[in-house]
Amino acid sequence: MPRRARSARFALGVCLVAAIAAGGPLVAAEERGLRDAMQLIFERMRELVSLAAVPERFGASDNATTVIEALREIGDQAAMVSEHAGTDVGSGFLASSLDRYTGWALRNYEWGQIPAARSLVLEAVEVCIACHTRLPSGDSPVAEDFVASDTLARMAPRERARLLAATRRFDDAMTTLESELTAPSTSPASRVELMREYLLVAVRVRGELGRAASTLRAARDAGELPEASRTAVSAWVADLDEIGRHPIPEDDVLYSRWLLQGSAADPLSDDHSDLVRALAASAVLNRFLEREKPDGERLAEAYLLLGLAEARIDEPAGLPEAELYLESAILGAPGTPIAKVAFALLSKKVRRGFESGPEGKMPEEVMRHLAALEARSRGE
Repeated sequence: MPRRARSARFALGVCLVAAIAAGGPLVAAEERGLRDAMQLIFERMRELVSLAAVPERFGASDNATTVIEALREIGDQAAMVSEHAGTDVGSGFLASSLDRYTGWALRNYEWGQIPAARSLVLEAVEVCIACHTRLPSGDSPVAEDFVASDTLARMAPRERARLLAATRRFDDAMTTLESELTAPSTSPASRVELMREYLLVAVRVRGELGRAASTLRAARDAGELPEASRTAVSAWVADLDEIGRHPIPEDDVLYSRWLLQGSAADPLSDDHSDLVRALAASAVLNRFLEREKPDGERLAEAYLLLGLAEARIDEPAGLPEAELYLESAILGAPGTPIAKVAFALLSKKVRRGFESGPEGKMPEEVMRHLAALEARSRGE
């Protein structure tokens, strides 16, 4: 996704982090309510995706009521999850993103822009992927019947794998991608993009580094790759081997610093040979934040490192998660070196995104927000 689109999404959510950061710990009743909301989102997404997988069914007038009601329900429940996410910044942001996507999809559907609405529904699936691949996890047996098997079979392999990942059927997603990666019909350019998607699940979710290294070796040797891509893939394989040889130390933040030490020199480089290290750091840091519930500068440093990792991963969905975590680092430790480093990277990332777009400049709202964050980074 173009940098312009990514930064535009940052502009849409400039006030979200402060709102989430103000939340407190969840009480038991809220946790039950969130579980109920997520179950409703699951059920409604199942209806929507089953229809969106077949364009003719999604646009059929007989299904209009189902589509409209599902979009409204998902939006309502996602808004509730965002509002009550407590201190889980990532979940709150992703729920808010899901609310926005379904709102846009609903408006387009009601205006008769059916292809645009279907595209937005499939982009909403990307939000599910981003949420479900943040933490190491096993497959979900509940998701086995999320989409009918005959519907899945009609989908293109890459689209099918993404839907499987979104519904937490991670092993099935990996198997699908492994077959596609070594298929003679897969072009070199597609093979590299599929490797990136494969690593997202294999490294960050499943932690199956040996399996991933074997798969990438086979994919690398299955057909000609451009020299730059071949160099990057070889670096990914080497990192999978190296990280797999060493046990994870007890200090997750220190370990993440080590993983990302090469990325910090040029965080916005187009060279993604450090992808495996960024994914490994993201997995460690998300698990750390989930388990430890740190505060103060230790929390801020975790957010800074997570922002750096997400900037290097640069996921296809284009959700501004790096910006989210960098802003959280600034707000969590204003006036510290951590905040200053986080602001420098955030400002550079956002400015580059807008300056490479057709207008060549940032909106006034984003400029004001960055100025306020710069002041907070200095402790003002």
